[in-house]
Amino acid sequence: MIRELALFAWALNLGLNAVAATPPPEQLLPIETVAVFTLPDVAKARAAGASSAMGQFWADPAMKPFREKLVDAVNEELIAPLERELGVRLSDYHALAQGQLTLAWVRTGNSTNASTGWLLLNDTRDKANDLGLQLTGLRKKWTATSQPLRIEKFQAVEFTTLTLSNASLATVAKRAFAGPGQKEGGTTNAAPAEAETPGSKIEFTFGLSGSLLIVASDTNLLQGILTRQGAAGDPALRDHAEFQKEHQARFRESLFYGWVDLKPLADTLIAWAEAHDSQTRDEDPKQPMPKRSKLLAVTGLTAAQRMSFAWNGGPGGNLATLDLSLPSTNRIGVFKLIEFETQESGPPQFVPAAAVRFQRWRLNLPNVWTTLEQMLTEVFPTARGVMNFLLQTAGKDSDPNLDLKAELLGNLGDDLISYELAPRTNTLADLSSPPSLSLLASTNSERLVLALKAAAALFPPPLANVTEREVQGRKLYSLSLPSLTEADGTGGGERSLTFGATTNFVALSTDTNLLAAALGGTNHPSQPLRDLPGLAEAAQTVGGMGTGLFGYQNTVASTRILFDALKQYPESALTLMPPEYLLALTGLRLEEPLQRILAKCDFALLPAFDQVAKYFHFTVYAASVDAEGFRYRRFSPVPPALAKSAEPTPAQSPSK
Repeated sequence: MIRELALFAWALNLGLNAVAATPPPEQLLPIETVAVFTLPDVAKARAAGASSAMGQFWADPAMKPFREKLVDAVNEELIAPLERELGVRLSDYHALAQGQLTLAWVRTGNSTNASTGWLLLNDTRDKANDLGLQLTGLRKKWTATSQPLRIEKFQAVEFTTLTLSNASLATVAKRAFAGPGQKEGGTTNAAPAEAETPGSKIEFTFGLSGSLLIVASDTNLLQGILTRQGAAGDPALRDHAEFQKEHQARFRESLFYGWVDLKPLADTLIAWAEAHDSQTRDEDPKQPMPKRSKLLAVTGLTAAQRMSFAWNGGPGGNLATLDLSLPSTNRIGVFKLIEFETQESGPPQFVPAAAVRFQRWRLNLPNVWTTLEQMLTEVFPTARGVMNFLLQTAGKDSDPNLDLKAELLGNLGDDLISYELAPRTNTLADLSSPPSLSLLASTNSERLVLALKAAAALFPPPLANVTEREVQGRKLYSLSLPSLTEADGTGGGERSLTFGATTNFVALSTDTNLLAAALGGTNHPSQPLRDLPGLAEAAQTVGGMGTGLFGYQNTVASTRILFDALKQYPESALTLMPPEYLLALTGLRLEEPLQRILAKCDFALLPAFDQVAKYFHFTVYAASVDAEGFRYRRFSPVPPALAKSAEPTPAQSPSK
């Protein structure tokens, strides 16, 4: 009897745990969801990040002095000010995210009065009691400071609604991120309070249902979440056919993914643009500026249907994917401009394995010109006439019979190749402008070079000043470029863009030696990039080298260069950081805090790169276009040194 009772208790406990488990985001969110970004399992993603090459690099003891200095700077300039203004300790909440962490936007209302609300879902799993205590403490603190709170229950779950004004949020941000000299007694000089207007206040509601923290901008969104949490309720996101297709193909095993239904966004943008055009026409019928609706149309966004992306890390490396659903029959504007065909896009034999970066794009350049001309004419009806006039007059001084437009369009091909080598010296000028070579495919490269020379007349001086010389029996043409500035403020020397004709290509470079080698046919490397060990296998992960666009980055070389540059020119850290990092940071409007953080960093504490080189290898990416849309894949294989360390020893290997 005791045994049977024990088994019954074990089964009951198992059943209760199964019921208490929080459903995944696609089951919780309503079918009206227009955008979702989620970490389906934070604990799993956290572990994957720690075991990844970059996670191991950051945790390496050699990085400890620099890491601690940087963390202190981030805490001082970002975390501590924000905590001080909000009255919370963010570190208390860091470990509470265990299951899913989901942010979603949901369409609410009807078709004639639609709006969008947002939801934040965080599954705390066995940390629910800890979060409950934190929320209770927050309520007490906000009540003590007379913050407007409203407490109510939905399906027996207690929720708290906090009301804030946009002005108070702006004040918090200013205080938290104020620079030196902007604070007085720990606060900033606040702007005069604005009068309350419709939309000047925002509300958000939060509560804990089981282990699930729910935060919503609209209480109407809560009922559906609570219903679907306990059992099947109204149609969920998983019932959306297009989402389900993406989920089955890419999301199920992803550590992080996002999905956006672009059609509602496009409808909103179109309505906004048309309303603005109508208002502008009523105010000034002769308004010379182009209509917003036309500007919106040339972006091509109004024809896009859905976008999805995912990231996954496995034993072979990290793979990121981006898919844009945009049928070929609907493509206009920018997306028509960048359309390309499936062709060979791997590195040619002359690209060396020493290349730091490489990209090949099979873009039909005459079609690009035609589409760009159409786009400009749509927005500015007089643009075609102006462009044709400029092209008809350019170069007439040297050749009265020149038809520049015909020479350009008739001789451009469908291949763009570029690669970059390591800087020749460690001066800031060379670090900022390393040797690189670009190649434009041409059906008649000699004539295209002469057309480009004539086209220089369209630019203002000094770009319009073209010099000519002969190297190894080939004519080279150079345009003067603005000089780069060294860290001490002195000029970095004269720079020029030089171009010339080679077989089937026009070559362009700011490095004359590299260009001369390409034109003279002497740039035959002992090891071509295409023969680099592991490259072909990695390329297959992103779709191969025949998709129409393929690229490569040697992260060992690029990170070594960055390490050395930051140590030598710490005051130029912002200009030396990779552009994609700066874009993300400045997009968040963190320029000033970032500058202060970098000023407090001691880049001299970075270890010798050889101590951490084992964490870096290379990255490949590829893009493709088909009738359904655009596809982009980016893959970073596990560095060989880490892959070897992860291999089981003979004693660990399973017996045959």
